[in-house]
Amino acid sequence: MDLKLEQRANIKFCVKLGKSVTETLEMLKQAYGNKAMRRARCFEWHSRFKRDRTPLEDAERSGRPSTSTTPENVEEIERIVRQDRRTTIKEVAEASEGGHSAQTTSTVARWQMGAPS
Repeated sequence: MDLKLEQRANIKFCVKLGKSVTETLEMLKQAYGNKAMRRARCFEWHSRFKRDRTPLEDAERSGRPSTSTTPENVEEIERIVRQDRRTTIKEVAEASEGGHSAQTTSTVARWQMGAPS
């Protein structure tokens, strides 16, 4: 089970036991250490389960799926960056065959390639 879903299941269990959100968070920290979900997220899920929410998964979101981080885009941007690591985001965007925007290039660099923001 995914760590995120596992922690949500534990929060749900604590709600059923009548534990407060603070007690629940402390239990998560004790069990998961630095991998425990953040305070705000714990409060959010505790509240959801307290209002009788049953699924552990996130609700489906409407809207258009992201097209900026397709495998082809990531591969192309990585190829350009590997040729010259000092290339700026703007230069990478201009050099890409797909005519990627600077925003798309920046997104790929930060989230897919692990570049500092």
